[in-house]
Amino acid sequence: MPALERFRTSKKGFAHPYQQAAQLSQHIPNHQGDEADDEAEDEDETMGEIESRVDHLLEQKDKNKWQNKKRNDKRRDKKHRGKGEKRDQERWDVHKKAKYSKYEKQTVRWARPSHYNLFRSGKRTHENVHAMLAKHFPEPPSEIPVASVAPNKIFIIQMLPSEAVMDDDLPFSFDTMVIRLVSVFTKSEGACILKHWKAFIATNPTLSFMKPRKLVKHLPWVVALQHNTDGSDSRSATPAWHLGCWAKYAKVVRLTAESVQATAAQNEAMDALLTAIKAYILDPICQIMKSLYPRMYARAQNCHEYVCETLKSEFQKRPALNLGPIAFCIAIKDGGSKFPHLDFGDDAHHPSYVAALGERRIGGEWCAPQLNTKVPLESGQVIGAKTAVIVHYTAPYSGPRTAVTMFTCKQLLKLADAWGAERDARRFLQKQQLATF
Repeated sequence: MPALERFRTSKKGFAHPYQQAAQLSQHIPNHQGDEADDEAEDEDETMGEIESRVDHLLEQKDKNKWQNKKRNDKRRDKKHRGKGEKRDQERWDVHKKAKYSKYEKQTVRWARPSHYNLFRSGKRTHENVHAMLAKHFPEPPSEIPVASVAPNKIFIIQMLPSEAVMDDDLPFSFDTMVIRLVSVFTKSEGACILKHWKAFIATNPTLSFMKPRKLVKHLPWVVALQHNTDGSDSRSATPAWHLGCWAKYAKVVRLTAESVQATAAQNEAMDALLTAIKAYILDPICQIMKSLYPRMYARAQNCHEYVCETLKSEFQKRPALNLGPIAFCIAIKDGGSKFPHLDFGDDAHHPSYVAALGERRIGGEWCAPQLNTKVPLESGQVIGAKTAVIVHYTAPYSGPRTAVTMFTCKQLLKLADAWGAERDARRFLQKQQLATF
């Protein structure tokens, strides 16, 4: 009879558990060799169970990782879907690889003093701008050198310290004259925006008005360009649609006249176009500028809060018109601004942005005669500049081209600054009143 069975059947089996263990140790024979074999077998079984358990956990982890990735991609596609178009994997590969270069920059300080302030005084008209250009910068676009820019770096032209003095007292000072951003949108995203642009033009939208362009007699190459085109405004030979909101010709922010079309089909096509531009161009610009220029972005965010509060009902009906905070109005047209000009309605301390859509073309650089440079503008890149004080135009080019200009008018920024000051003062008084109780 086994020792354990004998112990259970004996009277001593009813003893205390501690006594049972002691008595059991006396009755169990000593088989050291058998115990060693059993321990080895138990150890092998334990290691096998651990390995199988680890393999199961790894498989479960990979499965959960794949499910999480699938769920996150679905959420991302749902968030950034533009009327049926999903964001392709190419964009996210670019983001992971470049991270907007985080942000690898090529900075230049331009050594041409006083040219920044040259057009800030005097009568601000296009005729006066051309007269000043003919006096100081008469070179045609073919004689202006192209900036040596690394293709995968953010290119920045900063102001000279002597020229930046007047902006130092402003909390939102922007000491960059020109900045070129890279990897903002992909080729497929540009094609998506062009498709929506063609669909919008196919609805035959109405154009509010165009100011008549006066012939300029100061610059010979501009005079020749005017006679070769049938343009009717001061910037280019093709009309532009201004979509979004601004405060031009008014004391309050309002939607532009072209943002409200006559038919529902025109408004739907416009909303699809604005949704694509905001998702593919404005949102990436917002992320980059927020990291590079936080003070400028804070002013833009304050302006966005003011616009959202003022145009709350309009944005509830058509959310696509809410383009902020980096820009609140979009001017889009086929072609480019071939004539030198200043954007008098823009703020001198806030940048405007331009992107060129279409196939790869020859020429089409962004020209700044004050800086004696042409900045290359390829597909997927965006140029930001102080267009209110830097004369600019598009160099001659060949091939199809669609220009998207994103800006905020200076009157809107002034209204938002005043609104923000009143809001901060009101909050300060409320805190003081709460502190007294």
